[in-house]
Amino acid sequence: GTTSGTAGVFASMLISVRDSYGNRITRGGDTFLADIRNPTDARIIVVPDDMGDGTYRLLFGSDISGTHILTITIASVSIYGSPFSVEVFPGPLDAEKSEVYWDAIGEAGRESSIITIARDFFGNLKTDGLSVFSIHLPDGSAKNLTYVAGRYAGFTTAFFTQSYSTTVTFTRSGTYNITVQALTQQRYEDLEKSPIFMSIAPTLVSSEHCLAFGESTTRADAGINGTVFIQARDRYSNNLTKGEEVFEVTLIGSNPTRSIDVQVTDLLNGFYSANYYLETTGIYGLRVLRAGVGVIGSPFSLTVFDAQTDPTKSVLEGGGLAGC
Repeated sequence: GTTSGTAGVFASMLISVRDSYGNRITRGGDTFLADIRNPTDARIIVVPDDMGDGTYRLLFGSDISGTHILTITIASVSIYGSPFSVEVFPGPLDAEKSEVYWDAIGEAGRESSIITIARDFFGNLKTDGLSVFSIHLPDGSAKNLTYVAGRYAGFTTAFFTQSYSTTVTFTRSGTYNITVQALTQQRYEDLEKSPIFMSIAPTLVSSEHCLAFGESTTRADAGINGTVFIQARDRYSNNLTKGEEVFEVTLIGSNPTRSIDVQVTDLLNGFYSANYYLETTGIYGLRVLRAGVGVIGSPFSLTVFDAQTDPTKSVLEGGGLAGC
């Protein structure tokens, strides 16, 4: 008899009646009962169709995959071989019922996981490892997911069995949309949650990639405040968007030789500002450090120019004054 089937597909079974000597009976009139117990332990009772020739047809179908127990009786007595074990296998891969899980929040330069679970139209888990899933990235590239048969820790707090997985790595911060597809009936279809979105945050700050900018990094006017801005960045040159870093800004004068520490203000959004005030013209060194390492371009050459003419500070010079 039938010992296996596919979810959602009916299978025809035929009961052939015989007497106590094994002779086939060619008339109908008997009443058989088929007791079917599915993997969830739910039961249904079916009466096979009397074909009138000593055979009785039973249509067996289930939308639940797994082992079903089929017991066929007549007058409360089981027929030969009963109960039977009928294994129902999942149907074809269904993109809408298949699942996808992913790291919604990631970090630049680190792997982020994408995991799919293969299911058929009825939501049965497909465990044959033959399903095909693919992802399509914003840069136009694509890659297939790999089947993992055993227990797989895809995320910190979630575990998956018999899943498909892959990883992606982005070095630029921002939001990425990724299309996730399943190969069904010889064509690719988007999963229900596709496209998925990943938000990639900058990684740790990198001193040598931080940026000092503004006109006051290279020129200033005597007696007028100068402001240097600093942008904290990671090693992929992504702009950080939060504060709490410590930068040191120092002015180095040569006439006379002196060092002037400049106060740095944390703007709490990844930007920092440093205000300085110089009254003496000349060329200065402007050093911007974090953790003892200079930012891009540091040290800068800062030229301080004359301010506007001040009559009260202007003087008369020259040897002709002595003859007056």
